Amino acid sequence: RTYFEAEKFIKGLKIMRGAAELASTPEERKAITSEMVDVFVDLYTSDKLDEVSALDAAAVYEQFTELLPRDERGDAVIENLAQHLVKANVLTRAANLLGTQIKMRLNEAKDDAHAARVGLLLASIYLRDNKPEETLRMLRQVEDRLEMVPQDQQEFKDRAIADILIFRAKALADRQEYQRALELLERVELSPKVNSLRAEIAWEAQYWDDAAYALNDVVLDQNISLTRPLSALQEDLILNRAVALNLMDDRIGLANWREKYSVLMSQTNKTRLFDVVTRPRQNAGLADRETLLNSVSEVDLFKNFLDSYSGVDGAE
Repeated sequence: RTYFEAEKFIKGLKIMRGAAELASTPEERKAITSEMVDVFVDLYTSDKLDEVSALDAAAVYEQFTELLPRDERGDAVIENLAQHLVKANVLTRAANLLGTQIKMRLNEAKDDAHAARVGLLLASIYLRDNKPEETLRMLRQVEDRLEMVPQDQQEFKDRAIADILIFRAKALADRQEYQRALELLERVELSPKVNSLRAEIAWEAQYWDDAAYALNDVVLDQNISLTRPLSALQEDLILNRAVALNLMDDRIGLANWREKYSVLMSQTNKTRLFDVVTRPRQNAGLADRETLLNSVSEVDLFKNFLDSYSGVDGAE
């Protein structure tokens, strides 16, 4: 217990394992093992996990896998550890952990909604790790599992189907199938996460008309106040939309954008760039276009949605 209090879980559990082996009666051995299971589960299902590094948490799990309960507590241990690994960007180990859970524990489980939820979590990790093929494969498995979810969980099924479309669109965009990705998003109800992904895909594809429209929706989602300073993200979004308007040669839209946000942008360190991009009657040649694109910030708009799936701190 002293080792546990010092967060030296491997040492403490090894001592308990040795004590169980030396126990004089089956009852004593069972009691020690039961306490080990409690300590093991508590580590991964309480605030203690936040105090342990991802690699140490993974090491404890790997050395004492025999303590993993077969019930829902064991599933909670695996999923919490996977999320802890994602926070530390240890993506491959997190994906392997969930993949094993799905194959060994959930494929035969009757809780199809739980299996589908874990599959979506794994798909989100594949997306983070830039693995579109694995993402698409997992999404097909989730779809199969959703077909078996009972009708009394229709609300969950509807949310999951929407998330599948969003994840599939992102995976297709990662394969540079931009048009297919944007067409998929047309089937999903508009929301901040959908608007963010539309903007990212259109920007990456250099579909400037689509990017300008989508970025306008993303800026509206920010509820920007004309009387408060801009956040760093809001500065980038306003500037990026100005660039998209410039590159699609929408002079009227650019003039309106300049009039609306020039005062707010003048209070930021991007004021000069915003002024150049939105300057009236500016003729942007190819060289200017490259300069514009090299000057804007890359904004990972979709990351926050993936964070929410993976339980990363700060996700909305």
